Amino acid sequence: MHKIKGTIITTDAMGTQTAIVKKIRQKRADYVPALKANQGNSPEDVSLYFSEDKFLKKCAY
Repeated sequence: MHKIKGTIITTDAMGTQTAIVKKIRQKRADYVPALKANQGNSPEDVSLYFSEDKFLKKCAY
């Protein structure tokens, strides 16, 4: 990852690792990680998070 500032990075499930996300954010880029149904409660947790206005307002998009 070199010149990614201002870009949007999409990743597969491997990209959800915190070290990868941290590096993307340090390089001043945004990211869209993959979310798979076999990742425990993650899909439900994300759905619940975005269903609450107070959390949705924290999102840039």
